[in-house]
Amino acid sequence: MKKELEKIKEKCLLCQKCSLAKTRTNIVFDDGLPNPKLMLIGEAPGFYEDKQGKPFVGKAGQLLDKIFASVGLTREKHVYICNTIKCRGFHTYALSASDTGSLISL
Repeated sequence: MKKELEKIKEKCLLCQKCSLAKTRTNIVFDDGLPNPKLMLIGEAPGFYEDKQGKPFVGKAGQLLDKIFASVGLTREKHVYICNTIKCRGFHTYALSASDTGSLISL
């Protein structure tokens, strides 16, 4: 599974199909252990995620890590985290119909 994810990540790194690519700092692909028993899927990266290139690293991510720790889990050993949208847009940005089609065709 890891090789397949790396191929998809490489496509995302090179992708320029929608206007989100113009404003991103990094793609936010994944974090944690591929093929775990627990997978968390977020909607889209925020400011801190875009800066670090990892999902859920802002305040919500810090809370999430505390919740994981409270039941003996860590991202590195037990959880796979990703986003449906890999690039950050401005908070007021609405995807156009052509953007949505580009995202689906990746």
